[in-house]
Amino acid sequence: MIKTSLIIFIVSLFSVALVPGTVSGQDGDDIAVGCYIGDETTYDEVGNLDVFNPSQRAVGLCNAIYKDCYGRCWACWTDSEGNAVCKDAAGRQFYR
Repeated sequence: MIKTSLIIFIVSLFSVALVPGTVSGQDGDDIAVGCYIGDETTYDEVGNLDVFNPSQRAVGLCNAIYKDCYGRCWACWTDSEGNAVCKDAAGRQFYR
């Protein structure tokens, strides 16, 4: 019961970050993000979500929303130049 309540609290807390501009006070568009588990060469997609400012929020939201992550998921999105940018749970950014 406590675990379920904690998960619901975390998801609702982070869901505010999914609405553009509510946390940062800026206008902008959400960016499609893929959430993955594994490493750069062998991985599985866990799910997708739309995130405002993915470089700061995507990994945390993937790990908060998808229970299969257990804090080990990383996230990828397409930047303004068309590159697939990824960031892992340790904060390392790489291109795929």
